[in-house]
Amino acid sequence: MQQIIQALAALAGQVSLPENGGNDPTAAIQSKFPEGIARCATFLLGGFEGHLDAKPDTPLIATKELFLVGDKPEDHVDAPLDMTGRPRFIVFGPYIHIPVGTWLVRLVVSFSEEALGIPAVVDIGASDERGFRELSRTHIIASTAGRTDISLSFQNDNPLASLQVRLATEKSVFDGLIAIGFAEFRRKVAETDEELEVLLPET
Repeated sequence: MQQIIQALAALAGQVSLPENGGNDPTAAIQSKFPEGIARCATFLLGGFEGHLDAKPDTPLIATKELFLVGDKPEDHVDAPLDMTGRPRFIVFGPYIHIPVGTWLVRLVVSFSEEALGIPAVVDIGASDERGFRELSRTHIIASTAGRTDISLSFQNDNPLASLQVRLATEKSVFDGLIAIGFAEFRRKVAETDEELEVLLPET
């Protein structure tokens, strides 16, 4: 993402909106980067554009290319990951910065038949000057092969914190694959009555 932003910054003075007769800035991304990277940039930057346009419910979508492989943290995810081995982090990322507020993150993955019954944990945490803080976690056991949506809600109190979603196995695994799809961050704009209860005056 840093490389993409640097490339866009160099074009910023030359680009105007398409409706003003300028070039579509996403076209510059697509011409300079591989298809997968261009796609992830289009999704994520498009989401931030929505927030800047005062549409706080616009989802921020981080595709698999923004996640790192647990066993090889220098590698980005580009294929299904082998879960075989000791308990460990399989995948983590995308180190995203988002506005303060209550958020819902949805991690979309796909398990192979061999991965059924494997206990795993998914958490989301923030890294800032205070170090790493876990904000929310959930335990999962895949019961059907194919797509699984894993959702967590969390409170972000620092827009400069770097957020990451992590998936780890909780016991040794003898066989199984997991494919990462994307993580969707969606701001919770309307609070429920139960959540607003803390704001009511005492009688």
